[in-house]
Amino acid sequence: MKKVILSKLIIAVMVSIFLFGCSNNVKRDENAQQIKVLSEKEKVDLDKSFEIEFNERINKENVNEDTIYIISALGDKIDCTYEIKDKVVILKPKEEYQPDSKYYICVKNIKDSDDRSVSQPFKIKFTTKDKENTESSVDEYFNETELITLINKWLIDLDRSFNYKSLTELHNACINDPEINNISEIIKKDVADGDIVSTISKWAKNNIVHTQGLSQFRNEPGKDPWGSKYGCAVYKTLTPSEMKAMEVYTGRYTGKCTAIARFVCSLMRNNGLEQENYFLLAKRGHTICLFKYNDEYYKIDNNRILKINDTIKEDLYNTNFIAFYHEKYSYSGNIKISDSIFNSEGSFIEQLLSTNNLDKKDIYTYEENLEKQRYTQQSLDVHNPNIYLKASLLGPRVNELSKELRDEENIVNWIKNNIGDKRVLKVHHSILTADQTVVFKNGSSRDKGLLMTSLLYLNGNKPELIITEEDVYVVNDNNIYSMNKLEKVKSIEGEKNLIITK
Repeated sequence: MKKVILSKLIIAVMVSIFLFGCSNNVKRDENAQQIKVLSEKEKVDLDKSFEIEFNERINKENVNEDTIYIISALGDKIDCTYEIKDKVVILKPKEEYQPDSKYYICVKNIKDSDDRSVSQPFKIKFTTKDKENTESSVDEYFNETELITLINKWLIDLDRSFNYKSLTELHNACINDPEINNISEIIKKDVADGDIVSTISKWAKNNIVHTQGLSQFRNEPGKDPWGSKYGCAVYKTLTPSEMKAMEVYTGRYTGKCTAIARFVCSLMRNNGLEQENYFLLAKRGHTICLFKYNDEYYKIDNNRILKINDTIKEDLYNTNFIAFYHEKYSYSGNIKISDSIFNSEGSFIEQLLSTNNLDKKDIYTYEENLEKQRYTQQSLDVHNPNIYLKASLLGPRVNELSKELRDEENIVNWIKNNIGDKRVLKVHHSILTADQTVVFKNGSSRDKGLLMTSLLYLNGNKPELIITEEDVYVVNDNNIYSMNKLEKVKSIEGEKNLIITK
């Protein structure tokens, strides 16, 4: 592994050299401090670790994600592990970098064992290689309409298309949602006598709420926060992070039955439930989850985990389910639950298939594809980020809002007065659709930018959303608006990293 040698003397020499060659490659850190880019590296491996050697033994307590870290060109920190050996820090990404993408190693406020500063702040820019045998385009799996439905997560459209393989994609997004890990850490501290099922059940009852029956959402679809489509409520099938963002209405994680069932199921998966021992069952207007844990059978129904008894069994036997899905499998068709499913050997999935005379070749089997996962998680690290604008333009709320806000100044002022700064999606490089930003009443600069871009498009304009190292801009005709400042500016600052347009 090639070392990056960084000493006090070398730092001083490098700064004097690169002030001339790289003076415009400057990025502001969290404290708005100008940090110079000292070097650039091309075609870096996607799993590249960086070994940074100083000329002094460094203070181990001083090495953390605030002093040595990697950020993307869009400003998101990359999760890394740290290994410290005397004068050397080894920085390793927990996941692969994106192919053909720009990143920065940032170093600042590093101190030696005597608590003295080792160097001035600096950055090293690197660009990753193109990935060999690049993954198949997502279009091989989804046409544009299906992809937009997946991004918007409109359950009514998913139901109408009977595209339950898309629910498999969404369920994987739920399991991998950062909010599930955050909650699991809290739950693990409260487990009594190793009874994880009861602990999760108690947490769900206290912290998750269904929208139906709440005063905030009476007279649906009229007061449903997601608006209406086809004359009825949209019923978004939310991820856990989105359900947390709905706290602005209820003070608790909020969603409808499908989202809640997946949420609670994902918590169980994160806390010991085996992949082959659960499945979600859909019927018209409702979704539940059945799972097997420690040889006991349970039902997740909204925010309740119920141990399956004879009464519940009888209800299951008399219900006509229209599909089942899971993180790996899905099937659209009549599904029956009978007594044999609870009295057979093998995994719960195998029991379900056997009871319904299905073989694994008869059902959809999910094949992991990182590109599809990125679209589901609304990451900008995709082949076609313009799809998020197309998805946004179909949102009921933004279409309604566009009739009130018709010019740039009114749009900027509305965003300034109605949208907070809290970041909703914790996935790297993610972006909210316009309707998400409106409903959650919060969003990052890029989220606000997509909202403004959508509103301008719906009023007959042809704007561009431009993301740079310094800021996010909406450009309409010759007018430039900074989304960090939420005001009109004279020029675009920083290198253009991404342009979104229709």
